[in-house]
Amino acid sequence: MYWSFLFSLFVGAFVTPTLFSFVVGPLLGLLVLTSRDRMSILSYVVIAVSFVAQVYFWVGWASYCTFITVLATADSSVTFVWLYYVTAFIFLVMPIGYLRTQEERGAQDEAEIRRIGRGSNLYDVLTIVAFIAFCLFPSAMAVPYGWFLRFLV
Repeated sequence: MYWSFLFSLFVGAFVTPTLFSFVVGPLLGLLVLTSRDRMSILSYVVIAVSFVAQVYFWVGWASYCTFITVLATADSSVTFVWLYYVTAFIFLVMPIGYLRTQEERGAQDEAEIRRIGRGSNLYDVLTIVAFIAFCLFPSAMAVPYGWFLRFLV
């Protein structure tokens, strides 16, 4: 049981950064186009939409990790439930850490690296808080991510 659980998280951790690029990449490209000379009202709207999209995406990743964990630990043969939650937590933060290192490679200076770090830490904290909340209240996943979780069952 643990190996299939681990495989599900492993595949998810590899798919997540690619999917993230397809979801958020166009929004960030639109931001570059709207703020060429100076920031306009449209630029701020694009920033807000991309922030909401990123939060929804990373909280969705937390719901995936939690859902896989809850399903795996529901089996009566599971004896070390804590091991599943610790493993899921490690896989939870892996894609954000990977994307952070990829962004930092392209940074021009230390100030940009710090900005990337702050943004990454923000999404890390939001994802961790969502994971803990979903672990404590698994039914909370059904409202925003029920459409996605139905594909996993």
